[in-house]
Amino acid sequence: MDVNRLPTLLLLAACGTPGADRLADARALPAALAAVENAPDQAVSICAPLKTAEARGDCVLHGVERLARKDADTAATMCAALSGLDADECFFQVAERSGDVARCAAAGRFAEDCRMHAWTARVPKLGDADTSGAEWGRRIAEAAAEMGFAADDERPWIAASRTVLGRSMPLDRSMCAEWPFREVCERGGLGLLHDRINHVRDAKKWDCTGPPPDLLAIAPEDSELQAVLDARKGEMCP
Repeated sequence: MDVNRLPTLLLLAACGTPGADRLADARALPAALAAVENAPDQAVSICAPLKTAEARGDCVLHGVERLARKDADTAATMCAALSGLDADECFFQVAERSGDVARCAAAGRFAEDCRMHAWTARVPKLGDADTSGAEWGRRIAEAAAEMGFAADDERPWIAASRTVLGRSMPLDRSMCAEWPFREVCERGGLGLLHDRINHVRDAKKWDCTGPPPDLLAIAPEDSELQAVLDARKGEMCP
């Protein structure tokens, strides 16, 4: 549970919205969270006296977050004591913190978000600077299949392309030609360039009086990326 929510709970209670139960929980929650810190595996029983489902959910989640990395099975059992969105979020946290993507299936409405989080964490481990474009493509396809993505699902490839191409300086999309989803890879690189332009613009890192920063370097033969840079130059140097 995010302790930064406590002032909000207190404020709502003080305003009389929605009433005595929230006020009681706002007063009892700090002590309950402290007890959960010391015995996270006992969070369900520690949190049970809280009067509102929201407070109990936050309290149990506090224990689950501390337990999931070392005892995912117990943490998942604790999630089963919750319901609705609280349970979905709880199972999401167990899967993410334990690194066990198979547990994402229990995360209900957050199951796909959970799987994409796990995928994003896995991609950087599939290769390094010496890995060829073809080998990246093979490893990504294999890993995506292992994690249950459909063969025609573009999402893992978009995420992977942004990660892999993001390692290159200058931005070079030539390796996309060796990927099963070439167009998706190239689109991922295009999106990455737009993000970099946004960063340079928002951080005011270029005034156009000298060469562009290294972050905007692109492979010289990529006319599409160059056209984007030319079109958006005015945003960075108004």
